Amino acid sequence: MTMDERGGSAAASRGWHVLFQFPNQLHVYRLKQLFDSGNSHVFPEGFANEAVELGPIHGQLGPCLLMFTWVGLGPEQLLDWLKRSCYDWVVLRIYWISASPVRQPASAPASATADGAAQASGAVQAQAAQLPYATYTGPRALLEAVRAAAQAAGGPEGLGGVKLQVYPRSVEAATAVLLSDALPLELDGPSHVLFVIQWPSEPVAAATAAVAACEADHVRLAKTHDKQQKASQHMAEELEGLAAALRAAGQVPLSEAEMAAAEAAAAAGEGKEAAGGAAEAAEEEEAVETQEAACAQGGDEAAAAAEEAACGQGEGEGGEANGDGAQRKVAKKVHQNQRMKKQKKVPSGDGPVPVLEAVAAIADPTERWRVATARAGLERRRQAEREQRRAAVVERCAAERAALDAALAAAQEVAQYSYGLAPADWQYQYGSDRDKKMPGQLCRAASKLREALICCTGSAELRPGLAAVDVGAAPGGWTQMLAAAGARLVVSIDPAQMDPGVAALPNVTHLQCRCDEAVASGRLAGALEAAGLSEVDYVVCDVNAHPGQTVGWLEPVLPLLAPGGSLILTLKTFGRGKDKESYGAELAERLGPGFEPGRLVWLLSNTLCERTYVAVKRAAVGV
Repeated sequence: MTMDERGGSAAASRGWHVLFQFPNQLHVYRLKQLFDSGNSHVFPEGFANEAVELGPIHGQLGPCLLMFTWVGLGPEQLLDWLKRSCYDWVVLRIYWISASPVRQPASAPASATADGAAQASGAVQAQAAQLPYATYTGPRALLEAVRAAAQAAGGPEGLGGVKLQVYPRSVEAATAVLLSDALPLELDGPSHVLFVIQWPSEPVAAATAAVAACEADHVRLAKTHDKQQKASQHMAEELEGLAAALRAAGQVPLSEAEMAAAEAAAAAGEGKEAAGGAAEAAEEEEAVETQEAACAQGGDEAAAAAEEAACGQGEGEGGEANGDGAQRKVAKKVHQNQRMKKQKKVPSGDGPVPVLEAVAAIADPTERWRVATARAGLERRRQAEREQRRAAVVERCAAERAALDAALAAAQEVAQYSYGLAPADWQYQYGSDRDKKMPGQLCRAASKLREALICCTGSAELRPGLAAVDVGAAPGGWTQMLAAAGARLVVSIDPAQMDPGVAALPNVTHLQCRCDEAVASGRLAGALEAAGLSEVDYVVCDVNAHPGQTVGWLEPVLPLLAPGGSLILTLKTFGRGKDKESYGAELAERLGPGFEPGRLVWLLSNTLCERTYVAVKRAAVGV
């Protein structure tokens, strides 16, 4: 293969589209903004024809994919650019997708067009008129296309092992099973990598979200059931122990026959009519659903209150036979304890302790034994009834999941797929320990300045001899960045203390005062004069203040910025959202004609509420 001007192969740089996968859809939006603005400092000439933000997009959620079409860099050059542009910390995966064999951009070599046309089928030709890449409808069509590509590349024996990289990762295992007969799949030491993309679509996204929601709901129901069963088990054991202790101490003046009859009645729940029992079951089911909702909201006290409400309902129907409405009194006592606990903010603990306290508070030992026995029987019945309902719920959940899985499979059967088969060294290896914070940096804020310098100058390194003023510098993240980037002098202005390691750097001078004081007292001019300077090349600022207030702090030092020098500041917008252009217009008006119209950039290192403003000082007013 012949080599193009960048050192990559002509075929590789002219016949591929590249998809970057990010952790957040807003990263996609921001990088596309930089590309669409024609930022030649970030993207070299001929990087790609177009940047496409893939959907469906729901706020920050989405496929999180950005596609660059007709990429003009080979794999080595692309990975080198990724590191130099400091975006490797946010790119999770890279997918190389083969371009359509019959549709080439105007700059594509004629040989590449001819070779591609020879491989195209009629269906692919018709499709290529609409898309720059070939798509295949359904997994079976993908299988046949990959099998043909494998045969064209020398067959399974000639490939020497293929590693699979699939988007989305949730279908990677199923895709591996699908393609296992067509390719010699290999995780370690492969010769090639197969990139497969299931193109995002609303039906697949909706079906996938429904399956995930169903699974989460089933897990929640199972956890709620287990929690209720453990609570009932604990309650029953404690109450049975209390009743047994009263009985063993001889404090219950009832005959063995009377106690056995009372225990049998409590276990069987006597006193319920047939219709009344059905009504109580419906009421208890409603109470259980109320408790499940309370558990889902994370309110342990609310869940306990709902549990006790259910207990009160059960006792009101089934405990009347145990004398004088004692269980109604217990329920009332429980609710009073719950209210007192909520007011005092006492932790509820692992079990329904207030019920045990209420039972223990009954003065009459016989009545206490009756209530404890009846309540223990109620809890045992509830355990058995919950298990019956549990079986029905499991069956219902299985049916729901089966229906949703079928809907997802149906959506995937008509989903669009594309692929690319490339050498193994084309795969991008993302390090899980990668971070915005660079090695040796004091804080993550330095990554904002580093990215801003790249966007403005194409490099995070400064030319020798340049000077900078960092306003609001403490603890010194930006100062450290400028000093390490090659600045001759960095004057840090902040009334607060600087990090000792940063303050001790030989090319750093810290003025521990406000910006206006540093200028009025001559300390700033003196620091520059001591280094043989009268002007600075950069004025930077990253403070947590309103943009208008920030500009006010900077105004005293702006006259010392040399013509052609850069002003870089972070704007804290104090509100999320994409539309922040008004801040840039206000700043440009505030700075006046002494500065070129600035740029408001949403760097990938900025937070949701931040923007970075960059402006260059004019050589002379009115020029």
